[in-house]
Formats: sequence, structure tokens, C-alpha cells
Amino acid sequence: MKGSIFLFFVFISSALLAQEKYKCFHSKVKYNYFQKLVLQNEKVCVGKRPQVIRSQNCMDGKCQALKMVSSKMWRKKFKMSGNPGFTRCKDIGGSPQIMSYLSQKGEWVGTSRCLFEDKSFVNIASIK
Repeated sequence: MKGSIFLFFVFISSALLAQEKYKCFHSKVKYNYFQKLVLQNEKVCVGKRPQVIRSQNCMDGKCQALKMVSSKMWRKKFKMSGNPGFTRCKDIGGSPQIMSYLSQKGEWVGTSRCLFEDKSFVNIASIK
């Protein structure tokens, strides 16, 4: 019985840790910058859920965004105010941004991202 429970736990853990599949495409992206609407073309990679996004240059796992998100140095205890994801994004050197992208179905999808100097980004929810 213990062996069965252990194997079940290993199976579930590996399934949860499996990397999400992303589909990349050119899209329009919109966000506010100093109270002005910005609309630009960007390549966006979308996971199974439409709010799970990352930049094209993060697909090889070597972008600044993923390096900073996986770094444990920022995981210190601190007093948070506001949106915890936005606070964490700032703590690891990113710029939090509420944005939308035009899906391949022609619908605007609202999400938030943590944007870095090298133009790489991950969605705020992936920063834990």
C-alpha cells in the first residue's frame, strides 16, 4: 500500500512539474504606459491557458526573465503591499505590466506580465 501511494505521489508530482507547451505567434499587444495606451506588434507564446504567456526569447529557457524567476535569492520574507505578484516582479528586477494581446481567434486576452530589460517576459502568475 505504501509503495502504491509513493508511486502515485511521484506520478502526480512529475505531471505537475512537466513544462507547459507554448504556441508562439505574432500578435498585437496593448498596455498603458504613463497613462497613454500603447499598441504594438510582438511575438507572444501562450500556454494551455490563455493568460499563461512568455516571450519568444524565453522558449529556450535562457532569458533574463526565467533566470530571475528561478533565482532563490529574491525569495526572502518581506512585507507586501498591493499585488504580491507585482511586488515580486519588482523585487527580481522586472517591470510589472497589465496588458492584453490579440489571440489567434481575434479576441483580446487580458493578463499581466513581468517585463525585463532584454524584452523577455513571463506572466506574473508564474512568479511564486
